[in-house]
Amino acid sequence: LKVENPIRQVCLLHKIFNQHTLRNEPLDDFFYWGELMLSDFDDIDKNLVEADDLFINLADVKTINSRFEFLTEEQKNVLERFFSGFRDQQQRTALKDRFIELWRVMGTIYKELHTQLHANGMAYEGMMYREGGENLNTEILPYDTYVFVGFNVLNKVERTLFQKLKEAGKALFYWDYDEYYMSKKHHEAGEFIKRNLRDFPSA
Repeated sequence: LKVENPIRQVCLLHKIFNQHTLRNEPLDDFFYWGELMLSDFDDIDKNLVEADDLFINLADVKTINSRFEFLTEEQKNVLERFFSGFRDQQQRTALKDRFIELWRVMGTIYKELHTQLHANGMAYEGMMYREGGENLNTEILPYDTYVFVGFNVLNKVERTLFQKLKEAGKALFYWDYDEYYMSKKHHEAGEFIKRNLRDFPSA
């Protein structure tokens, strides 16, 4: 796969969007939203999110609760309050209706974009990350050792890649950090560094 030109990606997404929403949205009106959608799709793939789980029916609270069992009761209550505005007909607005309409087809748009890009040997960055991370065969890599330097907050694809190379004995990790972040008990930046040092000890 090769990374497709971002403008061509948005143009392809525009066609897919109009096809699945049955709209005739002009490209110049769509372009900003298309870039935003691509950015969201990029995050979905880099974090190995299942699109079917993400783009569920907003009105189906039972499905939401069963798919996201790992959430605390407090988190489920927050989601319930948020989504109740989409189910309550009295709270519905034209904007909410449009959001629901778009959300229903977003998973289909995501999959169709993947299919069409893949058929042409193209991808956006997150799509390429996901494909590479999920299909990595450490036995056929051209080098015996890979050195990772300068990383901080890792997405799930990067963590997967690091883990596979670590298990194959082909990775060295070097972390650059300030001791200040390590000495503070609940410092967000320190949490990431501590996790990296625990999972991928510095060489």
